[in-house]
Amino acid sequence: MFVRTDGKKIRELREAQGLSKKDLARLAKVTQATVARVEDSQQAYPTTVELIGGALGVDPRTLANASKGT
Repeated sequence: MFVRTDGKKIRELREAQGLSKKDLARLAKVTQATVARVEDSQQAYPTTVELIGGALGVDPRTLANASKGT
């Protein structure tokens, strides 16, 4: 199962904390390509969204895109 992410929100949170994509990837223990994909509002595993949410200090559920698009 995948979730579609709210890439704009993730990017805004990352930038507000002064983090590069590389920094966020390191903190979340994912690849920089994964951070880029998530910020492009593509599908991600729920575990990936949890890791990124944890690294950003937010509830991972707030990073999911509410729209039902594919």
